[in-house]
Amino acid sequence: MDTDSLLDDLSVTLGIYGEDLEPQEIERILGVEPSDTVRRGDRIGPRGESSKHGAFLLTREAESQEQVSRVLEDLFALLPDSEELWASLKSRFKLQVRFGAGIYRTYSGFGVSAAQIDRLARMRVDVEIDVYLMREEATQSPSSTVH
Repeated sequence: MDTDSLLDDLSVTLGIYGEDLEPQEIERILGVEPSDTVRRGDRIGPRGESSKHGAFLLTREAESQEQVSRVLEDLFALLPDSEELWASLKSRFKLQVRFGAGIYRTYSGFGVSAAQIDRLARMRVDVEIDVYLMREEATQSPSSTVH
């Protein structure tokens, strides 16, 4: 991996969660195929625990700080820009956009433009930011998880 990069790994994930969530319903509503799904009762995690809720996950990946804005725009381009649709989803499910950032040095970061923050607000999503300080020998990038 290029350790000269300020932000070595980044994933941006739209997560929609709910006890009665059926991933196929969300796929139909949004018109986009998920990166991953979980149904209530599916076995998840290293111990194979039964999931208490369903999840629809749509992930886009970046590899450098310069790509953060583009990856978020790529995610937006896949999704409807309808406040009514997002309000309806918010009334039934937990909505979240998660940034998973892997860095190799301190004082690294990334930015999100005011227009992108406005779009996230119109989508009514909570924003989560996970930052992982990576070691040289680490080869795995941060991955999306069901929360």
